[in-house]
Amino acid sequence: MSSESPLKPHVQKAVSDAESGSTIEVPSHEPPRKFFSLSSFDDPVLLYGETPSKPARKVTAESFEDAGASSRLPTPAPARRTPPSTLRGKAAPPPRDLLAALAVGGLAVALAIFWTPAVDAVLPTIQLVECTTRDPFEPCHLRPPAPACVDEACAVTARPLRVGGGFSPLVVSPAPGADASARALVRFLDGHRAWARSRLETSGAVLYRGFDVANATDFEEVATALEAGGDLATSYLGTSPRDDVGASRRVKTAADLPPWKMIPVHAEMSFAPAPPQRLYFYSHVANTGPGGETPLADLRAVLAAADPAVRRRLSRPLKFHRVYFDATTSWPARLDPTKTKSWQAMFGTSDPAKAIAAAARAGYDAERLKDGSLRLSHVVGAPTRRHAADGAEVWHSHMTNIDSKGWAFHHAQAARDLRSFSYAALALAFRAWYGSGLARRVYLALGSDVGQRVVDAATGLEPSQADADYVRALMAHFTSTHRHAAGDVLALDNFRVGHGRTPWDGSPRQLWAAWSDV
Repeated sequence: MSSESPLKPHVQKAVSDAESGSTIEVPSHEPPRKFFSLSSFDDPVLLYGETPSKPARKVTAESFEDAGASSRLPTPAPARRTPPSTLRGKAAPPPRDLLAALAVGGLAVALAIFWTPAVDAVLPTIQLVECTTRDPFEPCHLRPPAPACVDEACAVTARPLRVGGGFSPLVVSPAPGADASARALVRFLDGHRAWARSRLETSGAVLYRGFDVANATDFEEVATALEAGGDLATSYLGTSPRDDVGASRRVKTAADLPPWKMIPVHAEMSFAPAPPQRLYFYSHVANTGPGGETPLADLRAVLAAADPAVRRRLSRPLKFHRVYFDATTSWPARLDPTKTKSWQAMFGTSDPAKAIAAAARAGYDAERLKDGSLRLSHVVGAPTRRHAADGAEVWHSHMTNIDSKGWAFHHAQAARDLRSFSYAALALAFRAWYGSGLARRVYLALGSDVGQRVVDAATGLEPSQADADYVRALMAHFTSTHRHAAGDVLALDNFRVGHGRTPWDGSPRQLWAAWSDV
């Protein structure tokens, strides 16, 4: 009869295994950690992330000196807790995705600042040379529509710029072998005034191309002949900086804005009480790089296609605010790119009192701001006007232009047209800065205001940005773009066609302008 062992069953099993020469690992009740081995589970120090300093302990028969006196495994002494401050170690390196995002963000900012579109470096530039004769061996790539004779001698021909539907300027050129001097063009216009005016009012845009218009004097003579006895204006109270070209003050630079800035399509001075009826451009030097075109929009088509609900919401008097910075304080212009001109250049004086008086004579309310800027305000009726000749109603408002929040839309359009990453970055920056209203709050705190703003004249509230962007999209849809050639004279009916300017690469470009006095 065997006597019952005084040891507990699990201890007896351990002793039996030890006597047979086996060793036992104390089992783990925790899932293994990926940086621990299974043999190191029972070291409490490892719970704090330290490397084990000794192997797992083993249980043998010698561990049980008095089996009858003790029925438990020996309990290890409590481990000393390692202070958390010593466990942090070195910071983990930033992930590669974060570094890549920072690199891309830095590149975007650099491209946006220096305007060097990466697309220009990798995409080929294709120059389309227009054919001027019917010779099939002429080195050209673009064959225009067949021209039709205009005068009795067929010395001057006319044809549409493009074939097919959509808006297109009428191109008037000298016939091959005919006199192409500027004087010949003036003589033609003097003898065909009714024809020239009729074609301008019908098509909205007439491009005189191929004549030797070489300087400001030639351009002024052509524009005066196109006015059919009328006079050209000498003053300008618009938003773009301009300089006089020549002593007569009738020819001015088109817009002395940096090449990276986009000028949205608009009717010239549509915010003024009496905008000019006709507008003329002369390409003295045509840029050779990408961009720099003068896009033209059919203002009648824009209004005809507009949603009736949007027309109703926008058909109310609007108040335009334009801020002109003080030329003696340059920081407002550097901080806010929508401030495009100083009030000294606007009114031709450095005396603020005289500038305010001149603004009042022109029908504007002038207010001097704390930073020295001058804010001009005035109310314009509905954003439509009727043509003086046939009474047709057209879209005729600067609400899509004199609006700092609209810069995001226009530069996003430039990003699509130029396939430029830098303009996409600019559009996002303008949306965040102006679209959120943050810019105006900051400028007001600094004693200034945003450069351009339009509000409802009755309520003082800004029109819906969704409605404004909808009209901008319509303008873009009904826009035709063509490149300038040196010597081009472009005549526009300002109550029929809007115009703008696309950004360009900064290559030499000189575009001059003149407009009717009424």
